[in-house]
Amino acid sequence: PVHFTDVGPRLGVAKDDRGRGSAWGDYDGDGRLDLFTTGIHTSHAMYRNLGEEGFADISSAAGVDDPRGGWGASCADYDGDGDLDLYVTRDAWEGGSPNSLLRNRGDGTFVEAAPEAGVDDAGDSFTHAWGDIDADGFLDLYVANGVTGTGTPNSLFRNRGDGTFSEVASQAGVAKQGKTLGVAFGDYDNDADLDLYVSDVGGQNTLYRNHGDGTFSDVTKLAGVQDPGSGSYVVFFFDYNNDTHLDLFVSAFSYYESFVESQVTGRGSGPSAPHLYRNNGDGTFTDVAAGTPLSRAVGSMGAGFGDVDYDGYIDVYLNNGGPNFLRLEPNILYRNVAGERFVDITESAGVGNLGKGHGVSLADYDGDGDLDIYAGLGGHYDGDTWPNALYRNDGHANHWLAVDLRGAQPNTGAIGARLLVRSGDHVQAAEISSGNGFGSTNSLPVEFGLGPRTLVDELHIRWPSGRREVHTGVAADQTLRLEEGQ
Repeated sequence: PVHFTDVGPRLGVAKDDRGRGSAWGDYDGDGRLDLFTTGIHTSHAMYRNLGEEGFADISSAAGVDDPRGGWGASCADYDGDGDLDLYVTRDAWEGGSPNSLLRNRGDGTFVEAAPEAGVDDAGDSFTHAWGDIDADGFLDLYVANGVTGTGTPNSLFRNRGDGTFSEVASQAGVAKQGKTLGVAFGDYDNDADLDLYVSDVGGQNTLYRNHGDGTFSDVTKLAGVQDPGSGSYVVFFFDYNNDTHLDLFVSAFSYYESFVESQVTGRGSGPSAPHLYRNNGDGTFTDVAAGTPLSRAVGSMGAGFGDVDYDGYIDVYLNNGGPNFLRLEPNILYRNVAGERFVDITESAGVGNLGKGHGVSLADYDGDGDLDIYAGLGGHYDGDTWPNALYRNDGHANHWLAVDLRGAQPNTGAIGARLLVRSGDHVQAAEISSGNGFGSTNSLPVEFGLGPRTLVDELHIRWPSGRREVHTGVAADQTLRLEEGQ
């Protein structure tokens, strides 16, 4: 069985920063995954991966020690110069500070570029996501706004290709106005363009279908993914049952008061529960969370996904808790059993830390062939904050394949690429994304668990440019690095 050890304190990444978002990426080009984190009432942190020596806090030297903090973090090569840049959403409930676009100088140091790029967007922002919505090769940016009830609509920034962006949410049909907490891009209908899901804590969620030209239609009711109607929090697309169609997870957060009222008095709507929408492959979804252990997690602000035991099925990790002093809950790790059910393995896996959980991101930071978990354990008030955790995966008996794609310029991170692995009769599909859950980003290399299988018969890649490749007879237990067109 899978087990984890919290090595955050020993490796120097257990910052007590009211942990919010995090993003893994090789920011200095040395081949190792570094870690960028955001918190509130404190500065960002950049931890350089030193290999066997652990991590070094280089926040000041990297130019990211902004005291304004932040809520969400992601990485993307927005300017096509071959290195990963950073975007940070801030404001949310903390005031009117603009968002940041941190341009990588090419050596792992950064400079603020948001004002000149036109993406500073001080609209009480929360989360965000990157995707090439119009297939022009340049990554565009969707930002969730209005979380404090100001009525600020969400923003869609179209990348002009010259280092600047234009705001096109209204023209594109995605200027949702509400209290948006979660956003995610994903090609749910397999038509080779990125669709968009938006989670609204105070109203109906929205699924926008991309027409292929960067304009969208609201297909929420047709698809059947409007719930939960209140308490909806963070979202991500993933293929949990290996049918090659992207499914959708929507977390939920309920206040104790509503839960107690519904249970004791019989009045009220009761707690909001997470939804796991299974993609039916025909443009519609079916919620399969009801009555399962997933439906009992009613306090999840953060959520992440990855195959932590490499059995070939993607597992789900929930970061739980809330800002109230009374709200203290353990995080939950759900093991995906053959794409048919989820089992709570938190206690045996050793990842049930108490806290005020926020961002979750997964990466094989030590290159040992298994996914590790970084959890922002949060907090809001002085005296009620919790240091972040880095759960090192202690290993497993299964085989694996990591695929590290290098896209053609300008989208060198290959964000939006679709991968399919076939090993015997076992098939898995995945998409490279940046910006999921509570403002966090997994490492961009895709990790496939293969279970007992030692060979991948076929690896199919659909690059964001539309180019398609097939690689055959790929040996397991390696990181396969591929450049588009090579």
